[in-house]
Amino acid sequence: MKLLAVIIISLISITPANAASSGGGSVPAPAQKPVSTNLPLTLDEVKKHNSSNDCWSIIDGNVYDLTNWVESHPGGKERITAICGKDGTSSFLGKHSNSNSAKSQLNRFELGKLAVAATTATPTPTTQATKQLSVFLSEADVLIKQKNFSAALNLLKQADSTYANNADVNNLLGFSSRNLKQFSASARYYQKALRINPNHLGALEYQGELFLQTKKVSAAKKNLAKLKQLCGVNCEEYLDLKKAIGKK
Repeated sequence: MKLLAVIIISLISITPANAASSGGGSVPAPAQKPVSTNLPLTLDEVKKHNSSNDCWSIIDGNVYDLTNWVESHPGGKERITAICGKDGTSSFLGKHSNSNSAKSQLNRFELGKLAVAATTATPTPTTQATKQLSVFLSEADVLIKQKNFSAALNLLKQADSTYANNADVNNLLGFSSRNLKQFSASARYYQKALRINPNHLGALEYQGELFLQTKKVSAAKKNLAKLKQLCGVNCEEYLDLKKAIGKK
């Protein structure tokens, strides 16, 4: 009986790790955890992570660790490094306003909500403007997805009256106008967006689609060539415009 008790105690004391080391089989490695941090999710902390090797960004009130997306982003790493260490809401929502896949991928890198310091100084006009602009873009994105282009156009005109030189706003004004068959107005908005930012990928794609709708195939192909130069042949804007051009 004493011998049996010793054997039972010995078996109970064998842990999975000991069993593995004794040749009893390996213990499966734990699943890879999503991105996480113990650091405070404050604006000051985000500013410290401002390189391609350590890239945090704020998008629509959430903090994201985009480090692992820099090299694999379909539109090129410059699209991500441009928003490292800062609020990238306007840039991201403007360029991906109609891309569910991009927003789905973004969720993989979320760290959490941006924390507001207990003693916060009075926001500067720029800070207030950035926040309000993100609201305009988010609401316009919802209306566009619902194909309520008239409401989106009215909302974006309000945004344009406050932020008259914003490329993202003008790009979406052009998109909404184009879907309402207001081609002349759409052309003006795209031209303005590209004057503000000549390398705005979304505006180049959407203007190219307007060119196709107005029988200007050669102009659309010029936009396609510029997109290829800016972001390569695998970025979303290039692929979408190339598909629209087809064999024309």
